[in-house]
Amino acid sequence: MGLDEHLPRLSKVPGCLSARRFVMAGGSHRYLATYHFSTPAVQVSDAWKEAAETPWTAKMRPHFKDLLRLVLRRYVRNS
Repeated sequence: MGLDEHLPRLSKVPGCLSARRFVMAGGSHRYLATYHFSTPAVQVSDAWKEAAETPWTAKMRPHFKDLLRLVLRRYVRNS
């Protein structure tokens, strides 16, 4: 399993609306992955953890540096 299978696996998790990966043009990080969920709880679900834990991920994890995770919610202005 490699990168070509990682995002498709995650995108099939119930509640994952989209999963995308970008190569950064500059800055301190080389890649950016974005996930849109129906609810923030998707990222801590058993289904998400199972999809994310693959031999490829275990092989690559020691090379991950300066991970940054932001959990954002849609801002709705009170009118």
